[in-house]
Amino acid sequence: MSPKKISTNLVIEQIEESEEHEALSAIYGDTLGSITLPTSEHGTWNWKDDPSTLVGDVGTHTFEIIFTPTDKNYKETKTTISVKVVQKTVEIIIDQFRFSYDESEHAIVVKVMDGETDITSLVTVNGIVTRTIVGTTNTTISINSKNYTATPLSTSLVVEVGNYTPSVNPSGLT
Repeated sequence: MSPKKISTNLVIEQIEESEEHEALSAIYGDTLGSITLPTSEHGTWNWKDDPSTLVGDVGTHTFEIIFTPTDKNYKETKTTISVKVVQKTVEIIIDQFRFSYDESEHAIVVKVMDGETDITSLVTVNGIVTRTIVGTTNTTISINSKNYTATPLSTSLVVEVGNYTPSVNPSGLT
């Protein structure tokens, strides 16, 4: 018997990049493009969403990433990755705390700044006190916000004796 020749085709399929990815971290207000994605010697990972997409509120969010191979043995792979978003630290600025007595109610004036942006309207400011008489009231100013945090400030509201001229209504005189 003579040997028979058998021919066959061997197919080697491309493999997927299958690393497990740890959750990434971001600060409230960051964009996806500011977060460094995992690296691979076989290609690159990119965000499916536009890199200018905001990461969202404080908490953990899931985003899709796409692996584009540079090695012909690998194929394009899509998967998800978690991003843990933490609070952004902002600054409390005491704008005005000293007033001259004039019979009106006075309150500490506060700004909450995120860099050059006034975000006072986006947070709850705690510790605002008022005074209508001469004297000092001590307080601690803090903020309450899901997405922002700030170091509390101890301060005083001061109403000083001033050059107050009371108004007189002569209508009741005879």
